[in-house]
Amino acid sequence: MKPLVSIIVPIYNVEKYLRKCIDSILNQTLENIEVILVNDGSTDNSGKIIDEYKVRDSRVIAIHKENGGQSSARNMGLDIAKGKYIGFVDSDDWIDKDMYNQLVKKIEKSQSDICVCGRILYSENDTLLNKIEVKNETIDFNKQSLGEYTVNKLFYNHTVVVWNKIYKKDIIDTNKIRFKDVSYVGSEDALFNYSILCHVNKISSIDKVFYNQLERNGSTARTYKYGYITRMSNLISSMHEYSKEINNEKIGNEILPSILLFYNQWSISQIKLYSNETEAYKILVNELKDGMSDDILRKYIKKLVTEKSMVEKMKVMGFKFKGRMVIKLFMTLCYLKRYNMASRLIISV
Repeated sequence: MKPLVSIIVPIYNVEKYLRKCIDSILNQTLENIEVILVNDGSTDNSGKIIDEYKVRDSRVIAIHKENGGQSSARNMGLDIAKGKYIGFVDSDDWIDKDMYNQLVKKIEKSQSDICVCGRILYSENDTLLNKIEVKNETIDFNKQSLGEYTVNKLFYNHTVVVWNKIYKKDIIDTNKIRFKDVSYVGSEDALFNYSILCHVNKISSIDKVFYNQLERNGSTARTYKYGYITRMSNLISSMHEYSKEINNEKIGNEILPSILLFYNQWSISQIKLYSNETEAYKILVNELKDGMSDDILRKYIKKLVTEKSMVEKMKVMGFKFKGRMVIKLFMTLCYLKRYNMASRLIISV
């Protein structure tokens, strides 16, 4: 029987967590699945573990490849997936047993293209750090604009991650959507979701929390990597280029200022955080100069600071009056290429 859901798990040196992850997938109440385990050049026992599961369960596909990063591992999974829907699970996380059953029921009933569930973040000592819930609803883009969805849902609480969702595979295949390396775009998930959003008609969600995310001590996903601002610029530019590629720059004009606003908050927080560390601060200011001078980014910076509609969008995103004024002044200074002044502004507030 053709699998209903193909679940792709990129794996790199996670032997401590891997069995819990795989067991949670194989114990799903939805049995009609294929589990694509992609060993991305692990140097621990992760490769042996997935080979064990391949022998034990015919639904498991074990792939071994040279290390190329999470995006390349996910892409290899997408290349062979046979399911009607695609799901992703990170190899140190785990899912509740009814997750895919409920997501499939909702996406089929609503005839939507993506279905989203809630998620919980735990520490390594099982402390609950954060819980993000979503509503039970279906969003029809014939009735609600993509811009509204971006501001109201995409960043919080649907979020730009891929692993609390299932996607209709036809959309991914027809439009040749793949992940771009995180070292270039900073958030491969955000670009992947943006690319899919350019083609969807409906997104549904269920008011259940099924995905369990582990925040590992020292996890690279939670630590600052120099070059963030440059990668943010590459992310926005890549989204813009994708809009051009599909001959729909209107989508970029509608939602990219909001996406820039969202990601720029992290740049600001890093400038403030490293303001007392001379060398790190110098690097950040140089990154700001390099990233914000990109012509495509400047186009969306200008929209962000000049269009009146952005004020309402900032309100919806939770910015108070002072925050709105600071962000507009910061972005204005960046547009005018006054990067040192922009950085000093952030330190002073």
